[in-house]
Amino acid sequence: MKSYTLTINKNYAADWGIEEAVRELLQNAIDHKKYEVNYNDGYLTIRNFNVTLEKKSLILGYSNKQKNSIGKFGEGFKLALLVLTRLNRSVTIFNGPYIWQSKIRYNQEYDSNLLVIDEKDNSNKLQRDLVFQLTITEKEWAKIKTNCLQLQEPTDDQHIFKTSKGDIILDKKKKIYVNGLFVTDEILDFSYNIKPEYLPLDRDRKTLSYFDLRWLLKDLWLEVLRNDNSQMTFVFDLLKQGCPDLEFLSQEMPLDLRNKLSNLFDYSDKLPISVFDDSSEFFVNTVVVPEGLLSILKGSDKYKYLKKADPNMPVNILKDFRKVAKKQLSTKLARKFNDIIKQSFNWRVK
Repeated sequence: MKSYTLTINKNYAADWGIEEAVRELLQNAIDHKKYEVNYNDGYLTIRNFNVTLEKKSLILGYSNKQKNSIGKFGEGFKLALLVLTRLNRSVTIFNGPYIWQSKIRYNQEYDSNLLVIDEKDNSNKLQRDLVFQLTITEKEWAKIKTNCLQLQEPTDDQHIFKTSKGDIILDKKKKIYVNGLFVTDEILDFSYNIKPEYLPLDRDRKTLSYFDLRWLLKDLWLEVLRNDNSQMTFVFDLLKQGCPDLEFLSQEMPLDLRNKLSNLFDYSDKLPISVFDDSSEFFVNTVVVPEGLLSILKGSDKYKYLKKADPNMPVNILKDFRKVAKKQLSTKLARKFNDIIKQSFNWRVK
């Protein structure tokens, strides 16, 4: 039997647990695309079809991007082995013609407990797959399944918007996945499965910029609107409700989409404004709308038309008079005059 000592201290990645370790093994399998996952009698088996690992892959930092390689840098699966072994889980790797078993042993030369891979021949000489077999509890398995979309029952296509940068999952709330694996909960109305090239993460998958995520979600929703005009009403209703997912939707939105959404707004001669705006500064009746919707409406042709000031409108004549007579009006008369100005919003010159 051969043994390979990896110079990874037992306590490295101390904040990792079972979920983080299994996540790395699943990530490698998902990247490989041809895989199978089973759980039975306390054993989790992750099979990667038609691929094996070279012994060089045990070197920390080694990268092999050839056709049958696993992982981009290969660090994740080694850390997974370390963590699982540290937590006293049985870990066996059927690696083509070899069987690897991970152990933690004291190394006198380094005066440390290090990760060691014991290797023996596989009696199944026809083995051409890479298989990870490890022990986990049913409770751990249940949590792992909730954090991996690929292990869940498929979502009805009617509840998913597919885009070039990822999926919008309408029947799940507040979860962000990257390549099918859970990253974090967010204050959102829906869940998202983002393609990894559009949302880079660090090793621990914890560095996620609030701004970068919201900016990316804008791209997903804009693509939905471009590709399917039948979703205009659905998206417009979300904007009226102040959906946080659409915070930056107005950014980079073309005029044709703005106008289509604007046409769904019942202006009724009322100009949409922000809750922070002073309605007395406008020349027409106003209605307060959520910021996300307002940003879109402001760029539309209809909004620009309504906002145009007509100096002959009664409200504007009265406002001009107020500017001139402001110093001559008592406080009581000024308040009464302001009430008259508000009433004049609906007056029209015949």
